[in-house]
Amino acid sequence: MAERQRGEEALLLLRGLAVVAGVVGDAGFEIVEGGVVELILGFGFGLGDRVHGYGPLVWLGGPFRYAGMGAVGKFYFCSNAAISTTKHCRGYGGRTDRRVFANFSVQCWISNTIPVKISPNRHRTGIDMLLRFSCENVFCFDEEATLSLVATADKRHPNHIRLPTRSGAPPVLRAAGIYGANGHGKTKLVDAVLFLKRMASGDEEAQIESLRHFRMKSSSKDQPSRFVANFRVGSADYEYGLVTNSSYIEQEWLFETEFRQEVMLFTRERTNDKSKEKYSYEFGAKLKDSESPSTQFSMRSYLNFLSLETKEHQTFLGIAADREISRLNNPCKWFRQTLQVVKADATYSHLHLHAHEDSEFLDYLSTSLSTCDTGIKNLKIKSNDISEDLLEKLSAVLDEEEMSQIKSMKDGEILSVASSEGPSKIVRKDGSNYKFIELAAVHSGGDIEPEFELDEESSGTRRLLDLFPMLYSVKKHDMVFVVDELDRKLHPLLAYELVEKFLCQQQGQLIFTTHTTHLLDLDLLRRDEVWLVQKKATGSAELYSLSDFKIRPDLDVRKGYLQGRFGGIPFLGDPQNLGWC
Repeated sequence: MAERQRGEEALLLLRGLAVVAGVVGDAGFEIVEGGVVELILGFGFGLGDRVHGYGPLVWLGGPFRYAGMGAVGKFYFCSNAAISTTKHCRGYGGRTDRRVFANFSVQCWISNTIPVKISPNRHRTGIDMLLRFSCENVFCFDEEATLSLVATADKRHPNHIRLPTRSGAPPVLRAAGIYGANGHGKTKLVDAVLFLKRMASGDEEAQIESLRHFRMKSSSKDQPSRFVANFRVGSADYEYGLVTNSSYIEQEWLFETEFRQEVMLFTRERTNDKSKEKYSYEFGAKLKDSESPSTQFSMRSYLNFLSLETKEHQTFLGIAADREISRLNNPCKWFRQTLQVVKADATYSHLHLHAHEDSEFLDYLSTSLSTCDTGIKNLKIKSNDISEDLLEKLSAVLDEEEMSQIKSMKDGEILSVASSEGPSKIVRKDGSNYKFIELAAVHSGGDIEPEFELDEESSGTRRLLDLFPMLYSVKKHDMVFVVDELDRKLHPLLAYELVEKFLCQQQGQLIFTTHTTHLLDLDLLRRDEVWLVQKKATGSAELYSLSDFKIRPDLDVRKGYLQGRFGGIPFLGDPQNLGWC
């Protein structure tokens, strides 16, 4: 009894630490030795006398969930906060979300196994994820199309779920794969996300006139397009909405939900009264009463000034993104930095510069390419002199400002120069000479190990070099990647490995379009992580999830998809009539 009492005291202490650190929602422990079990503590701390998968009992104020998925046994808490069970436990791979609140470790003993040391992960500031994205009357989407990353009750792959840091918030999925026939709207959905990202970020490339309404219905041209993004930053959820046509913005809003209470940060609406300003703004108390970035104006005056500065084709959030308004920093940074859209033909422009400045990144690329059987042993940094002739050719390609920067470089200085083909080039001043700094691939297998320039590599290898930085970044940062045609130029096994490696990380979110049915595997993705786009007879595309269908757990969904059971495939007429035979 004394040991049990001390165990209760230890748990209460840990609960107190969780409250102090502000991460009551859930805390996690990862295995650093042994590797057979993992614990997740939910809201508060709980303890059940018996645990089978998900523990049904509540003891110290919250549910206790055992991630072993199949562990049955009794738990005893001892004086050193040790945990033991009378049955062997089966872990599931350790890929679930974990947030930690204190610097301590727990020893877990499992009968008939070696002791397993369980230590808290490094504390993270929060979760940055997309919850939902909706668009309407844009491109091929007439009616509202919604991509939801909110998890359903599907029991598969619990490690694909990121648990919230506050009570009452929905759990979020870490992946979504979007299928559909050619011309049915997959890329247009990515384009819609990219449009909203650029508008909300105040991106110079955001061109409102490039927006296209749904053109298969005559009445659509008189209606605006609508975009809504729900996303999570730390413990707060946000809803950002934009209603616009190709000439001016009609409505814009931003709401924040924290501690179960939704509050308005700002709304903007176009007025029809010509005697007044074009837009009416309303600012919420949380924004009006926050600290002003100006020492001369109050926040209320500053916001009024900013609203007058915002043009009709610009978003208020995009203008505020450069003003360091503390209350808007989280949503601004989410659109600018966290959300990354990778088009099918995009290249990672900072590849050479990143590898030159980060040796860990260079090693990661080398190891990844080597394990993918590309024939590359490793990558290395090499430098080549820039001849006078080449410098003259550069002056014909680059603008005057870029050439002026090159000629004014100091000895040892490095400059990244944009390239129209592939990654940016790195120029270094070396005495009176200039050098190109670039990556080279060292190949093995022959009697020598030659070096190849990256443009000599296959298109598939270069595609990997454009995607591997995505995997590397989520090792360090919580980011949301929306990738069009993830499988482009890749063998199906490599595409599968890429998704699997991403989901092995503890953070990050991957949304991708694909045609590769090899990825349509319930051993890789949950049902609510598989989405389909189907074009209707009216020419409008609809978006729906595989979880909308009632299917058996053992169903071969890949076969069912190709047979047309779920839609999202092309209808092919008689080849004889098409002239193919």
